[in-house]
Amino acid sequence: MGLYKLCFRDGVFESYNELEKKEQKKVFSIFKDIIRNGSESGYAHSEPLKGDLSGHFSKTVDKKNRVIFKIVEDRAEVASVETHYGDK
Repeated sequence: MGLYKLCFRDGVFESYNELEKKEQKKVFSIFKDIIRNGSESGYAHSEPLKGDLSGHFSKTVDKKNRVIFKIVEDRAEVASVETHYGDK
């Protein structure tokens, strides 16, 4: 498939702005990777999620943070930029 349109759910930008500069740069690189590759692994490994987040994928930012997204047709919907398992 070609490039995906990136869409963001409420709260994603707020979570992004709370990250340190180094983490923000990595998240931005992950966003670019999602636009180009969708759920296929590219810059960062994509992990399919289970349970309530079935159909979503996770890309690791660092040991603490991840980007959660879902592919819907030609869109990549970013659900959150958050800590693993709600850790802070």
